[in-house]
This record gives sequence, C-alpha cells and structure tokens, in this order.
Amino acid sequence: MQQLDVDRSRIERLFELPSVVVFAGHMVDRPDREVPRFPPQREPAVDNAIRQRLKELSAGFGFASAACGSDILFHEAILDMKGETHVVLPYQKELFMKESVDIIRGANWIERYEHVVARAVEVQEVSRQSQTNGNVLYEFANLMLHGLASVRAEQLDTKLVPLVVWDGKSGDGAGGTASAVERWQRLGLGVEIIDLAEILRGCLHVTSPSAACRDTSSRQTNEVASGFTPEIRALFFADVEGFSKLNDEEIPRFVDHLLGLVARLANESAYRPLMKNTWGDGLYLVFSNVRDAGQFALELCNSVRSTDWSAKGLPNINLRIGLHAGPVYSCTDPVTRRLNYVGPHVSRAARIEPITPAGQVYASQEFAALAAAESVKELRCEYVGQTAMAEKYGTFGTYVVRRRHKTG
Repeated sequence: MQQLDVDRSRIERLFELPSVVVFAGHMVDRPDREVPRFPPQREPAVDNAIRQRLKELSAGFGFASAACGSDILFHEAILDMKGETHVVLPYQKELFMKESVDIIRGANWIERYEHVVARAVEVQEVSRQSQTNGNVLYEFANLMLHGLASVRAEQLDTKLVPLVVWDGKSGDGAGGTASAVERWQRLGLGVEIIDLAEILRGCLHVTSPSAACRDTSSRQTNEVASGFTPEIRALFFADVEGFSKLNDEEIPRFVDHLLGLVARLANESAYRPLMKNTWGDGLYLVFSNVRDAGQFALELCNSVRSTDWSAKGLPNINLRIGLHAGPVYSCTDPVTRRLNYVGPHVSRAARIEPITPAGQVYASQEFAALAAAESVKELRCEYVGQTAMAEKYGTFGTYVVRRRHKTG
C-alpha cells in the first residue's frame, strides 16, 4: 500500500468489524414517579442520543435487557442499523413485560417490546425465579449481558464497548445502571455515558468515561422468605465413572482414597468450596465465584488423573464434572443443620454432570458468561454446542473448561 501511495487507514477501515456494545439504561418514568428522571416526552432526545452514539461507535452487535425506555430504544437503533441484537431478561418474558414494559397506559411499549424480542438473535431468560428475589436477578442479568457480549467480541476479535443512559444519581442497590457502570470501570473498561440529566434539562450532551459511580436503579424489591438469602454462586456436581461396578472390597478403598483426596483438596486448595456434600460417588460443592469453581475442578481432575489407582487396589478412576452459576438460596438445612444452597439453578447444575464425558469438565453458558464478565484469565471456556441435558431437562449451550496457558 505504501508503494501504491494508498491511505492505509482507509483500507483498514473497510475490513474493520463493527463493535459489540453492551448496554444499560433507565426506564421511562412510571406515572407515579415524584421526581422526573426519564419523562416520556424526552424519548425523542434520548433516542437521538443513542443513535448518534451507536453510529460513532460503528456498532453492529447489541446486548441489553428490554425494559420500556432506554433498552428498547437501544435495540430499535441497532436493528435499524441492520445490526444483531441479543436480549437478556432477569426472568420470564411475560412477567418481565408486566413489571418493566407495560407501565404506562395507552403507550405502545408492549408492541415495541414484542417486536424487539421477535427480531433478536437470541433471548435469554437467566432465571426461572421471579422478581421476589430482589436485585439479585438484575445483578445476574447484568453479569450475563457483559459476559455474553465479551464472548461475542472475543469470537469476532472486535471491540467491546459499554454504553449507558444514566442520570448520575444513586439508586436502590446492585443490579441497576450505576452498579453496571461501576463494575465496568473497575475492570478498566471505558464506559460511554449518555447524560440523562443533561437531556432532562433540555441540553443534549454525551460524555465519555466518568469518575466513580453509584447505582441508579429505581426498581421495587420484595423480600424473600425469612431465613433464605439469594446469592450468585458457582455450582459443582461430579460423579465417578464405573462406581456402580465396584465390589464390596473396593468400596472402603474408594472412600479412603478418592473421597479422601477430595477432602484434602477441599481443605488445602486456594479455591476452597463454601459448602461440601456427598452421596455415594456424587459430589455437590458450592463456590463463591466461577474462578474458584473452575480452578478447583481442574485441580481435582489433574489429581485424579495423576493418581496410580491400581496401587490402591482400585480400577482406573475418572470423574465427570459439571459447572454452572446462578442465583441460589443460602439456608440452614433443617435436617442436617448444615449450610446448604437450594433453588432451580441447583437442579440445572445437576443435569450437566451426567452428559459430561469422563475426565472432562463441562460448564453451562451462564458459567462461561460469568467467567468472561469477571475477567477470569486462568480459564478457557470452549463452546461445545447445544447439548441435551439429562432427564429431558432441555437443550442448552455447553462449554468445555480448560486451563488457559500463558503465551509469550
């Protein structure tokens, strides 16, 4: 190109892939909102600001929720730019529409919501639970948004840009716009901010990365049952291939050597579980985050693989390990009087292990997305495909988890 006296930057721009944009923003004001934040009459100004910013960012892939207001405006803009949209909802589409879309009588947000959902490449309902779990489902949905967008940007080798419509004020806790901004900035990402307060004052102004932020959610939250606390945790299930074929003499050796190995690792590892439970050859462990769960799973696999089981009077042993992450209830089990974690996501996690090949660690899309959102550099989650879960639980995206080797 230099010999041809051609502008190199112009050629490179022709082959540059559009950016991936992960989005968060305020809903339009409910009719009973006392202090205006996003009054419906400001919709055209917010719409123009979003479209202007997306054009400047060369956006082609959008990840957002679908509440009335900023979210739907974002999806409509991406679609009008012939881009690819991904919708992530904290719970079921119908309930979400009732709680976060159909809030202004006579408005057309429902029709626009249904149009956005219908045209999205994918729609993720990240939980079967309801909004009674408070902000934790919104926090989980925000993590999923960031993680899925990060995975897409890495696949395409293109830029990931967080964009928000935000008034700069604090709100009701984790899971809102400002908590997303705070997390993105903590990870070193430059957050593009459309200043809703400036728009409200009638002066359109778009700014780039700001200083420290606080949460701006205005959602109502409902208390969960007394004694139960929803938390986002990483879940680990494992079993041993061929356990049912062990004879009576081999069972005590299995307990001493295999379960003993798990116990030592759980007590000595830098990635210790919060909770441990066993039944037969089954293991159920809970970790505070996906990094700890993934690292522990790979450590355990390596220890099992490197052990000479014949020297211990046992046939060759292989583990199947399934990993998942999501909101679960922390409680004291009334039967065992020990800490336990329960909920629909535990059932989901339990369905991954039976379809995992022996000697491998498989994970859900949620686990892989949170690993990306939390910038877990030690793990590599490689997409396996849409896999039918055990017991006709459904078909979901599945990943194999491996250690990421340092390069250079």
